[in-house]
Amino acid sequence: MGVGTRRSSRRAAGQAPQEEVAASGAAAVALVDESPKRGTKRGAGGKNVRANPSKKRNRAEEQGQTASNLESVQEDEHAQVSQDAPVCETAEEQEETLSTTKGYDEEEAEECDSLAPEYSQMDSDMCFAAYGSEQSDGEDNTAQSAVCLDEEGRRNQQHSDVEEVAELIGVNQFTATLLLRSVAWNKEDLLSRYMDDPEKVCASAGVPGPSASCEKARQSKALDEFECPICRGDGPSKVTALACGHTYCDTCWGRYLTMKVNEADTQIICPEPSCTLHVPEDVVGALCSAETLAKYRNYVLESFVNESRTTVWCPRPACGLAVDVSTSSSKYVSCAQGHSFCVKCRAEAHAPADCDIVNAWMKKCDDDSETFNWLSANTQDCPKCHACIEKNGGCNHMTCRKCKFEFCWVCLGNWQEHTDFYTCNRYDPAKVKEGEDSKAASRAALERYLFYYHRYMNHEASRRLEAAFRERSAKKMEDIQKKEPHRLWGDVQFVGEATEALSNCRLVLKWTYVLAHALPDESKEKNLFCFLQEDLEKKTERLSELLESDVEVLLKPEVKSEVQVLASVASNSRKKLLKGVEDGLATTPLPTM
Repeated sequence: MGVGTRRSSRRAAGQAPQEEVAASGAAAVALVDESPKRGTKRGAGGKNVRANPSKKRNRAEEQGQTASNLESVQEDEHAQVSQDAPVCETAEEQEETLSTTKGYDEEEAEECDSLAPEYSQMDSDMCFAAYGSEQSDGEDNTAQSAVCLDEEGRRNQQHSDVEEVAELIGVNQFTATLLLRSVAWNKEDLLSRYMDDPEKVCASAGVPGPSASCEKARQSKALDEFECPICRGDGPSKVTALACGHTYCDTCWGRYLTMKVNEADTQIICPEPSCTLHVPEDVVGALCSAETLAKYRNYVLESFVNESRTTVWCPRPACGLAVDVSTSSSKYVSCAQGHSFCVKCRAEAHAPADCDIVNAWMKKCDDDSETFNWLSANTQDCPKCHACIEKNGGCNHMTCRKCKFEFCWVCLGNWQEHTDFYTCNRYDPAKVKEGEDSKAASRAALERYLFYYHRYMNHEASRRLEAAFRERSAKKMEDIQKKEPHRLWGDVQFVGEATEALSNCRLVLKWTYVLAHALPDESKEKNLFCFLQEDLEKKTERLSELLESDVEVLLKPEVKSEVQVLASVASNSRKKLLKGVEDGLATTPLPTM
């Protein structure tokens, strides 16, 4: 299948800018070059030649053009496998590069065939019809790098949006902040709505409309005679009133605002029950401590992400980065720290399993994994009502608390039959067949679940070592440069690139076991899926073993070449598997978990 893959890949590599024509039962490719001048075409030597109406001349030019493009295709294939290959400028260098590329192709084909000899006779066209070619234009579910914002970046972006809105519609920054929060920080949506009906937008946000007087935004003064509606104090006191006119003493204001901030409420409204006016930030700063004001501002900053529809927190614990997902065309994005996650469900990137399967699996793991393990070893099902029963003593005479049925713990038979003649040591298949069938089905389902669960957790454990593994690979690249100072950073970058490829493969393998658990057993789709899964797993483990080598070993040219080739082969296998699922490899109805 490896050879079939290579041929299909080479054939597909040149199809993007070309037109495919059938000739003599084979696919003939007619290539039209985008020449810089009208009336010219590029010949075999790469030179521009003027078009001639002569048919013989045109035919020669087309043949030369095809040869030139085939050389380009082969060079592109080599560039994908060996990223540090020099750019060829001379004919000798081109010939050497094509020879090296041929060696890589043959090695990849032999490696693919050796991984699955039992599939060597499988028809390659049937395989690609089932799960697609690696060069397909379809999405490969690789996480795209997205725009990330740390705390300082979020603060600057928030301040910029607030200032722009405040300037455009002529309000203060606090009012602009409340207006933006009322539309989930969508600046364009706010401006559109405000131009249509400013009074309605302001009312829904709980801020004074354009017709309200700015002079009454806040009034603070000392009064000799004032009874606070909250504390009922009637002595001399300093009071504060908002634009709504509701006045309270500063002591009650401070207590009220501090309580609200401690509850993480940053859209604080006037204490008057019938009032909906929001308390400005300067009132919080004037009547609360510096610590409370800092906490208030931090909550407002977090709302920039928590209330946004386009900016989300990276779900990795302790990451702290916010990710803009509005411009991503992929199902998955990754933050600046390399943590990838699903745009839809905000969980870790889980290709090839979809969100519904992942949600069902995670719920099952939370509810069943450890419980099933313990139940399997320590409990029996009541023969009558099938309730799960734990033995809490040495006696084998059991009484079900649910249905009060008395039975023997050893044979699960009715205890009344143990009176005159003890039959516990006699096995009667006909008598216990019905109960055993039910129990066997339950145990089989448990064993099936645990099979996939243990393999899922095995790859999860490998993923947990990702951070340390990345650090080790970076250290190895530094060590290589120290040992050979003449090497450029690009000469040792292959270690980091291979490590990234390994991380992507392990993440996909982890979730393949979740999808495999959902697929019906003994189906044609699952058999092919498991073959692709096994193929990817073998290549991933081999790549992992190579990357664990010492620096001296990685410096060897043959090892470096093997790492590069294996990283490319493993990445292609990952793309094939994901493309296969996307194209319908696993489109059969899935059973419930």
